[in-house]
Order: sequence, then C-alpha cells, then structure tokens
Amino acid sequence: MHRIGSVLEDALRELKYNTKLKEHLVLEVWDEVVGEYIAKQTQPESIRDNKLFVRVSTLPWIRQLESLKQMIIERLNRRVGKTVLKEVQFSLSETPGPKCIKAMMVSHRKWLDIEVDKSYLESINKDLIHIRDPETRDILSRTMIKNAKLRSFREDQKLESPFRS
Repeated sequence: MHRIGSVLEDALRELKYNTKLKEHLVLEVWDEVVGEYIAKQTQPESIRDNKLFVRVSTLPWIRQLESLKQMIIERLNRRVGKTVLKEVQFSLSETPGPKCIKAMMVSHRKWLDIEVDKSYLESINKDLIHIRDPETRDILSRTMIKNAKLRSFREDQKLESPFRS
C-alpha cells in the first residue's frame, strides 16, 4: 500500500509539475536569497527553459549583478533543492517599480544625512577663505560637503555584503 503523498508526488513528477512548482518557488524566495539590498533594485519576472528573467532598476546594477550571476544561480538552486536554473538574464526595467523608487529615495536621504567630520569642514573653510565672492564660496563649500558625504556613503555600501550567508 502506497501513501497518498508518495502517489501524488509520483503523479506530479510524471506531469512535470514538480519542476514548475520549484520554478515558482524561485520567484517567491528571490528577495530572501539575494537580500534586501539587491531585492530593492530587482524584480524577478519569469522562468523559461531554465533561465530566470530579472528586471533591474539601473545599468550599474545590471553590471554588478552580472558579476554575481553564478553565485545567485547556485544559491537559488540550493534554496529550492533542485537545479531549476542554469542561467539568469538581467534587463533594464523600463519604469522602476515601487520597491526601486522607495530604495532610491531611502538611499538619497541616507547619504545626505551623513555627518561630515568637523576637521574636514574646517579644512574646507580654510581652503575657500581666499575666494572673495561669498556666493561662489558657498556653492563650492556645499559641493565639497556633498561630495564628502557621497564618498562616505559609497565606502559604507562597499563594506556591506549584498548577500546574507
């Protein structure tokens, strides 16, 4: 006598539903596997012929993800317990989805909120003291401060791993 679960599993395997279920599971676990940082910039769309199609918010993100492609494939296959994917194709999203827009706004606020070291601010003032026009001096000062904040933000982002172990 066979258990109903094993009979059902055999029937699904014969109908190739097991593979389709695993493919659907890949789409559902995408955010969890790649992590919040990457998930905010991407949207998995579909799987065809063992190829996952993913929409990405910007070209720089596509370039970064291309270098991580093999690791993504391995982690997704491991997570679903079957080799469902052999390839991932990234393409530029024509319009960013809500996740991407929110991530861009949060990132924008994050780098603007970074505190600049007081000694750096003093060095800016010292370097710009010779500029006579106060408006030009102010514009240069704000530009240098924003540049320092953005540089600091980018350095922090490189230290953060885009994947969870």
